[in-house]
Amino acid sequence: YDIDEKRRFVEAQTNSATHTLGRKDYTYFHAMARYEISDKWEATVAYNNTWRKYRNREAESQEMFTSYENRNKASATVTFSPSNTLSLLAGIEMLSISNRQNGERGTHTSWLPKLQGYWKPLRQARLTLIYFNEVFFPNLDMLSPVSWNVSANMIQSGNPALKSRTMHYAQADLTIFDFLTFHYIYRMSNNDIIDWYEMAAPDKVKRTYIN
Repeated sequence: YDIDEKRRFVEAQTNSATHTLGRKDYTYFHAMARYEISDKWEATVAYNNTWRKYRNREAESQEMFTSYENRNKASATVTFSPSNTLSLLAGIEMLSISNRQNGERGTHTSWLPKLQGYWKPLRQARLTLIYFNEVFFPNLDMLSPVSWNVSANMIQSGNPALKSRTMHYAQADLTIFDFLTFHYIYRMSNNDIIDWYEMAAPDKVKRTYIN
């Protein structure tokens, strides 16, 4: 799809507008297979691919920001269910991302485990345990260095140097009598992406993103 974007921000009696021109193209493919090894064992494999091309520039500038991104994700899980009161799942996912921005290339590969368990020792109680982690790579809008005016005193810009964020999740749920649930979740992250403000001129503030 094409982007032809006009942004206008109003602050008190001050108007500012920036005309941004750009284009985004993408394709997506997904496939999954499931195999019942026996009445107690089951396996799944999955693969998906996402390809993106992104170009944009300010209308008043001829300098174009160009980025290509190719994401490959493959995963496999094995489930063991000896009875309807016990189920265990283990899996692994490989995420590989290759990108090129204005001629600079980079490839990132991450291995993401997943564990899940379900146990119902009593008719009135059941326990569910889950662990997984995920990697968030900044989207192309966040990486683009193109700037625009938010107000007379603030501009917005992306940061091409942003790194990916890794988030770990561990979760436990204990349900008793079908109406009382004790829920615990633990989350830990690295390289969080936050808003960052800095002076760009004596009367101008720049808002961007940092890890």
